[in-house]
Amino acid sequence: MDSSMSLLEVGAIECGLHNSAEAFEAAVTYTKNLGSLLNVVLSHVEAVQMIDLTLLIRHVSQVLRAVVDSPAISVTFHDTQEHFALLYLWRVAKRFEEVGEDTVMPLLAAEGIIPLAISFLHAYHSSLAREVQMAGCMFLSASFDAEDARKLPQESNAKLREFMPLLLEQLNLGASERRQLRPLFDELRRGG
Repeated sequence: MDSSMSLLEVGAIECGLHNSAEAFEAAVTYTKNLGSLLNVVLSHVEAVQMIDLTLLIRHVSQVLRAVVDSPAISVTFHDTQEHFALLYLWRVAKRFEEVGEDTVMPLLAAEGIIPLAISFLHAYHSSLAREVQMAGCMFLSASFDAEDARKLPQESNAKLREFMPLLLEQLNLGASERRQLRPLFDELRRGG
């Protein structure tokens, strides 16, 4: 091994790739495929019941925190972990009853997920596909509807009220979607 080669370059050569750029592309493709697979798997209640929710929620926290803590940039999130993070959260929130919201809500609170999701949507909602925007809204709605719903930090509360009415209007919601989002609408009406 040449001491001037990076670990990525060594790994690329070992895997039969020609350079670190090919290795990076392979890693991006691998991550996209794993994200798609996990998203599909989490659509089944048994998977949500069996998965280590602590690790999943920690992963979502790390992904969202990395984006939220960096300066806002103009980017489109398509099949990235940032794209999937809100989908994962919605898949879990849909199963609060089966998994036990009393189990999930403390995990969400410990990782600061609700304020992170609000900050992420606040900064990047226009860069997200409608499916991801809706997943974020549905997750927030289910979280606000939970028995263990916690009071939002003031900054999160202000961000939610700043962008959410506009986002909800842009989503052009049908009657069924509006019913599902009632706890979110109620939270907005309460005004913190």
